[in-house]
Amino acid sequence: MSEPQLIQSLPQAIDPLAPCPPGRYVDHLVSVLRTQRPDGPPDRPDPVVRTAHFCLTQRGGRIEVGHWLRPHQLDNDVAGLLDVELFAPGWLSGTEIFERVFTGVVRSCIDDPLLAWSTFYGNTLARIRQCWQTQAMADGFTGAPISAFAPVYAHALQLIPVGRVLDVGSCFGFLPLLLGERPASAVTASDLSGGTMRLLEAVAAARGVRVSTLVCDAARIPVADNWAETVSVIHLLEHMSPEHARAVVGEALRVARRRVVVAVPFEDQPTAAYGHVRSFDLRQLGDLGERTGHRSSVHEHHGGWLVLSAD
Repeated sequence: MSEPQLIQSLPQAIDPLAPCPPGRYVDHLVSVLRTQRPDGPPDRPDPVVRTAHFCLTQRGGRIEVGHWLRPHQLDNDVAGLLDVELFAPGWLSGTEIFERVFTGVVRSCIDDPLLAWSTFYGNTLARIRQCWQTQAMADGFTGAPISAFAPVYAHALQLIPVGRVLDVGSCFGFLPLLLGERPASAVTASDLSGGTMRLLEAVAAARGVRVSTLVCDAARIPVADNWAETVSVIHLLEHMSPEHARAVVGEALRVARRRVVVAVPFEDQPTAAYGHVRSFDLRQLGDLGERTGHRSSVHEHHGGWLVLSAD
């Protein structure tokens, strides 16, 4: 899913586990490299901008981003750094560029692709738990995705019963991994991006967590009616038109046997860098639930929540 879930899913053209040159990620739009010092190597062209963590230059038609992040800094807060330092000021723009640069930072930190992503996942999950233990959780949408999203995950775990769960729009799948750690759970993550789902399967296997995956549109899930006890739709609907969002909720109700749990961020304006196209308030969320004809309730907890009875 995107964070504060910043990355909704990696574009189909991105293979997160594809081989890359040591210390560098390169595709047809961006080049990201790890440097040893903030001023970069002496043969670099003059930067467009240098920030606390990044140096942005351009060669021909390709964006080049240098960074000096190290493996212990590799977690989902990197997305917040990119937004605050490069995208919010307008140096870079566009969801696809954001996702490619983000992927490049992860891949250029550690040469082995699975180890790079496993480090990213391990650091992020450890810091989520640290937020739970210290209650250092942000109130609302901030530039620190982990502290902003930690209470969302904690609340989702409270609302989603143990059993068979389908999570739609899973993105990197932090919530499915947390759900999969619970005994007697059967968890399936789903997303449009096949690359993201392959990555999640590889990382889950490396962590010893049983999470299966589906590649599908959340409005067209290829499973039977009442296939899961609970369907979770966490920070997905803000990326969709109202019509698509209603279709997703309707499909979740078809698949769920007991409950559908929906969460959305509350923003004054949709955050375009993260692919958000609409904002919600409790009234709109309540209207969405009432239009389904199912019993529903809404409440606020670090964003908005809609809980629907599927029976």
